[in-house]
Amino acid sequence: MSQRPIPADLLALVFRQLSTAAKTGFPLQDALAIVREDGDLGQAAPLVAAMAADAARGEALSASLARMPGSFPAETVALLHDAETGAKLADALELLAGDYERRAASRTAKFAALAWPAVLFGFLFVLTLMIMIFVIPSFKQLYASFGANLPAPTILMIAFSELLVEGWWGLAILCALGVAVWRIDARRSLRLHRALDRFVYRVPFLSDYLARTLMSRLCALIDHASRGELPMPRALAHLRATVGNLYLADSLRAIEDALAAGASLATALRAAPAIPRRAGLIIELGERSANLGAALAQAAALSDLEAGRALVRFERAALIFGYLILGVAVGFIVIATYLPIFRMGAVI
Repeated sequence: MSQRPIPADLLALVFRQLSTAAKTGFPLQDALAIVREDGDLGQAAPLVAAMAADAARGEALSASLARMPGSFPAETVALLHDAETGAKLADALELLAGDYERRAASRTAKFAALAWPAVLFGFLFVLTLMIMIFVIPSFKQLYASFGANLPAPTILMIAFSELLVEGWWGLAILCALGVAVWRIDARRSLRLHRALDRFVYRVPFLSDYLARTLMSRLCALIDHASRGELPMPRALAHLRATVGNLYLADSLRAIEDALAAGASLATALRAAPAIPRRAGLIIELGERSANLGAALAQAAALSDLEAGRALVRFERAALIFGYLILGVAVGFIVIATYLPIFRMGAVI
């Protein structure tokens, strides 16, 4: 089976259906046989088919997922395995369904917010390439007929154009080597990934969105785990393995370590630099008032609301930055192109 990651919305659909069946005591094997008939499963269809075949042979659900490391990390498999051992499979499936639903909603929101900025940057890139490859060489011949010294902006623009026109193969080789080194040297790539993820987290507005999204998933996960009497370390490990950012994963590991050392949830959250302070205060209030479930739900809802606002702010900032870069790039090209002509006109 292909090891390509399955979209979160499809996984949420599968786990939600299995959770509904498991709560009513409906046999998992029969539930998978029914879900398998869904013609809109897309990339999740092979997954459901494999789970149905394994269930027909009497194998556990966690054993099926363990054969798909590209779609499910070991931490998620361990969570399901412990739930199966403790007769808590329905609760674990509900936890996973809710978590994948939040991931799917976050992914949809990010694509919707970043679609126009991505189109803008793509247009800028293509426009710059077209000008440098097809327009500037014609002006280069014109400048050569002047027989005069060119200004520095024009020299820089011509050099960049020559690099693209005559040295494109060298740039292609460098890109290919970079990708090869990235894939071969796993340790170095891991350090680079961590550095890049830390940089991404430092981007204004984006860091706020990532933190709020993480807090939303964290509170919902803890709430589900506590209500379903699932092992909290396994739930946190699942979140750490699926968060998609090594810097945020390090913060979650700090929470795990603090809880393992006997700290309260509020104290553990304060030990994680990526967790918003307001959410930690809400959790602390819930612990002291013996109403942690309501506090977790409130923190998750507040984080969802603030994540949406942060994403809107990031979209606006990205658009402003894109327009600024577009203006500077086009302005530089225009000035560098016509400055020698203006100088010749002044001399004449």
